[in-house]
Amino acid sequence: MMTIQVICPACGDRQNAPFTVPCPTCGFAIDHLTGIKLSDYQKKKRGEHDDLLHGRSIELHGKEYNASFDHNGDASLLDLLRFTISFGHRSVLPSSRGHYMNPVIVAYTPEVIGSGTSIYTPGLLPCSGICVVSPASYEFGHPYPVIQDWVQTTFGSIRTTCPYCGKPTEFGQPFCPECYAAMGDWRTLL
Repeated sequence: MMTIQVICPACGDRQNAPFTVPCPTCGFAIDHLTGIKLSDYQKKKRGEHDDLLHGRSIELHGKEYNASFDHNGDASLLDLLRFTISFGHRSVLPSSRGHYMNPVIVAYTPEVIGSGTSIYTPGLLPCSGICVVSPASYEFGHPYPVIQDWVQTTFGSIRTTCPYCGKPTEFGQPFCPECYAAMGDWRTLL
């Protein structure tokens, strides 16, 4: 298998995957994404995506989609973040007022990490994907589980390929199913 290069969200330097915490070039760490150090904004965002952990139902809060980490996703958060930064697909999302384009990284794993809800589908939907918004921002960076329909609606036109075999993949699917099967557990890449 070929070597995959990962770009540090803070300094932009490249290193061989997986992403090393902290970044050997600039010292960037991901404490603000794991919940160790949170701004007031991040605490609010984290609360929106921890409903299942606190025994609450997932509320839409006036949005089309919302999702919450389950206990598996919460316990695996550091690994999920390293995996996403290392192998996820990158794009941008406009801020709520549209004045700023927030960098995002999206990655799916072959296991459920949470559940979500949508105005388009009754009941809870399993989430195996995670989105990291503004990963380098110590004030606004935050992760959340994502629903496949939201990813398809938001990033569906972006074409990506498996870094190992070159087969087409959907945005956020770092590897094709065959390469995932060959590597076993996704954590072995970390």
